[in-house]
Amino acid sequence: MWISAILFLVLRKHKNALLNIKLWLIVAFIVSPLLRITGRFLNEMIDGFTLAQVEFYLYRIVSVLVGLIVLNWVRNTVKIEEDVTTT
Repeated sequence: MWISAILFLVLRKHKNALLNIKLWLIVAFIVSPLLRITGRFLNEMIDGFTLAQVEFYLYRIVSVLVGLIVLNWVRNTVKIEEDVTTT
């Protein structure tokens, strides 16, 4: 749902499109994997690390790194054009 709203804002060239793209990147690719890592780590601490899965942590860490790279790319390349109307 959020993606379709962002796409709509981009197509309409709305001034808040860039902000929504950044928020989506932060939530979907950075905060969410970090919360999953924290939750799994705390759960494994309780269980005594009997079923520690390295693949889970690596996948989430790669997701965070990709999110940071894309966020940096968006910050450096995407610019908001001012709407200049001639009267």
